[in-house]
Amino acid sequence: RPIEGILGVVDAETGEVLQVFDRDVVALPPTPLGYGKNLPRQKPAIARVGFSTEGVGNLKLSGNVNVDWLNWRFHVRPDKRAGLILSLVRFNDNNTWRDMAYQMNVSEMFVPYMDPDPSWSYRAFMDAGEFGLGYLLSALRPGVDCPETAAFIDVTLPNDGGGTYVRERGLCIFERPTGDPAWRHYSQGRKIVQGQPQIELVVRHIPTLGNYDYVIDYVFSPQGNIKLRVGATGFDAIKSVAARDMDSPTAKQDTAYGNLIAPYTVAPNHDHYFNFRLDLDVDGEKNTLTRDVFVAGEAPNAAPRKSLWTTKTQRFLKEGPVVSDHAAMSGQILRVVNPTTKNALKQNPSLWLNAHHDAQSILDAEDPPQARAQFSTSQFWVTRYKPDELWAAGAYPNLNPKDEGLPQYVADNEDVAGQDLVVWYTMGFRHVTRPEDFPILPTFWHELTLRPAFFFDMDPSMTFNSGVRE
Repeated sequence: RPIEGILGVVDAETGEVLQVFDRDVVALPPTPLGYGKNLPRQKPAIARVGFSTEGVGNLKLSGNVNVDWLNWRFHVRPDKRAGLILSLVRFNDNNTWRDMAYQMNVSEMFVPYMDPDPSWSYRAFMDAGEFGLGYLLSALRPGVDCPETAAFIDVTLPNDGGGTYVRERGLCIFERPTGDPAWRHYSQGRKIVQGQPQIELVVRHIPTLGNYDYVIDYVFSPQGNIKLRVGATGFDAIKSVAARDMDSPTAKQDTAYGNLIAPYTVAPNHDHYFNFRLDLDVDGEKNTLTRDVFVAGEAPNAAPRKSLWTTKTQRFLKEGPVVSDHAAMSGQILRVVNPTTKNALKQNPSLWLNAHHDAQSILDAEDPPQARAQFSTSQFWVTRYKPDELWAAGAYPNLNPKDEGLPQYVADNEDVAGQDLVVWYTMGFRHVTRPEDFPILPTFWHELTLRPAFFFDMDPSMTFNSGVRE
C-alpha cells in the first residue's frame, strides 16, 4: 500500500536533501483481500493407487555439491552475484562422459519501469550486479517451494563485511514425474499402449529482490535436454491513483503507463530481462555457432507438389549480437556445433538453443538505464571465451553511465568459428499488468531448452527400461 507522490533525492555521502518532489495527495488504496489471510488449507496432491514409483531415488549428492542423476553429472555452487553456478556438465553416453557445458548461470537482470513520473522514472534495476541474486536468496519452504522429498541444502555466502553467512535451505534438488509420457504409441492391431513415463531433475533457488520473487530452475531430462526456467511471482510494484475504475474521470490519465489492478491502484508496465551466460562445450571446447534457416522454393518438376521448404545452414564467424535476417524470420534453429567430432551417422554433434519468443528491449540506446544494459537489445550474443568476461553488463554496473559488458566484449570482433565460445541468452518478457496479478502475482514462467541435435546415435532415455505399459 504505497504512499504515492513523495520522493526525496539525497546525497548518499553527505546526507543532504537535494530535492523533494511532492505531488497532490492521493488516498491509500484499500487493503488487498485474500493474501495473508487464514484461507482454507489446500489439500496436498495424492498419487493415485497403483502409481508407478520407477525412476524415484536416482539422485546422488556428494561433496559440496556434486550431483549424479541417471546419466548426468555436474557441480553446483552458490555465488553471491549469480545465485547458482552449474559447472562441468557431462552426460554418460555408452560409458563415455561427454562434455555439454563448462559453466551456466544467470549473468544479469534488468527491470526497467515505464512510468515517466519523477518518483518512478529512475526505477530501472540491475538486480544481479547491484544487489546479488545469491545475497538475496530466500530460505526454501518444503512442500511449497519444493517437494517435501527434495534435498534441501544450506549455502554459505560472503557478506559485505569480509565474513560469511549461511542461508538455510537456499538450494533444493529433486526429481519428479511430470505426468507426461516420455514417449508412447498406441498399437491399433494389438490394442495396447507402449510407453514410458517422463521424469526430470530440478535444481532450484529463489532470490527475493524487493517485491519480486524469481524461481530459477535448471531442469535435466533423461533425453539429454537441459531446460532453463524462470518463474516470476511476488508483488507487482504499485502506485496510488485517484481513479476507482475505468469510468472515473482521471482513469485515462492514471493508466497512461500501466493498468488498474484494483480500485485506486495502478501497476506500471515494465520489462524483465534475464541474461544467462552459457559457456557450452559440446564434446569439447572447439565449437561453432550455426543457424539453420528455412527456405521456401519450388518442387522439382517430377513432383506433384508446387512448393516445399529446405534448410540452409549459416555459420557465425565473428563475435557480436545474433541478429535475425529476413530469411530467419520464416523460422530458424540456432545450434552450438562441434565440427571436429561425429556421431555414428557421421553428423556433427550440437546443442539446439530452443528459445521461445522472447522480448527484446526497444528503449532508446541513449536512455540512461538502457545505456548500461545493451545486452537486452538482442536475444543472443556470442563471444570468444575470456576468463574475465563474466557479466553481461560488466563487472560494475551500479551507477555506471556506460555499458562495460557485452558491447565492449565484442568490440574487438574476434573469430568465434571453431573456438571456445560463450553464448549469452537474454530471456525477456514484457509485463503488461492485470487485475489477476493482484494482490499477488501467479507464477509466470519462461524457459529456454538446450536440446541435443545429432549429439546421440539415438534417444539416450531408451537406455533406462521402465517396462512396457499395456
